[in-house]
Amino acid sequence: MSGPDITEAEHEVILHEERPVVEAKTVPVERVRLTTEERTDEVTVTGEVRKEKIESDTPDDMRDR
Repeated sequence: MSGPDITEAEHEVILHEERPVVEAKTVPVERVRLTTEERTDEVTVTGEVRKEKIESDTPDDMRDR
């Protein structure tokens, strides 16, 4: 109990607490080598086109030609 006597004057005291700190670090653990392989397949697709629609930005007077 050291320090000055407590008087009517204002005193400031800093309080401390202990807090646990948990930390995770990312560290390299192994090296992996990747390669690519090109592959081509042919597939025949059959079917019927039911509808086609073509839109044009051509002015109306140019369509009649």
